Amino acid sequence: FYLFGFCLACNSAEPKDQVRPSKPMVDNPEEVQVSKLVLSDFGQEIISNGKIKAKNIVALKFVNQEIITRIFVHNGMHVVKGQKIAELDTYTLEKNVEQSYNLLGQANLEYQNMLIGQGYKLNDINKAPEDLKKLARLKSGLNSAQIRYDMSKSELQHALLTSPIEGEVANLFLNVNSLSAPNETFCNIIDSKELEVLFPLLETELANVRVGDDFNVTPFSNS
Repeated sequence: FYLFGFCLACNSAEPKDQVRPSKPMVDNPEEVQVSKLVLSDFGQEIISNGKIKAKNIVALKFVNQEIITRIFVHNGMHVVKGQKIAELDTYTLEKNVEQSYNLLGQANLEYQNMLIGQGYKLNDINKAPEDLKKLARLKSGLNSAQIRYDMSKSELQHALLTSPIEGEVANLFLNVNSLSAPNETFCNIIDSKELEVLFPLLETELANVRVGDDFNVTPFSNS
């Protein structure tokens, strides 16, 4: 006898051509907000990296080469107009004033003697003609002596640096007992109350910028 077995597989999947029922339509659809299209300005943002700069920066300089004896300020210090900044050794400068004053007195005596020699009394020297007095001043060296005396007084006055404006001290690198360098900047005084922002723009951006436009400035140091 031979035994034959047969197995029938049952498939529970739905037929491919069977269509599922669709979801019912929503009775109350969501509202969509709209706005009327009108002609108006279009806001455009331009970003540019620049620098903040003080409009008023004063460079303080000594006119003489002398030893710096005192420095009254430091970098970052706020100063007011007329406040002392630094001072030089004034011994040599004071002696120059004394010497130039003595030379001025000698030249004045020579000037008076020349006019007296022309027949004028000491009390009547000012009555001499201007061309004669001018010639006497040149020959006596009175003009040159007066210039040297004025310069020596000015150099003594400039031995003390004072701030011409109110602001902050910057770029101060010398110390006491250092030798000042004539006409080189000793320090800067920066007026931080009046600042200006310098930043570049592309040529294509110029048409979108006008005088009076608002702008925001954010320093990189501001987190």
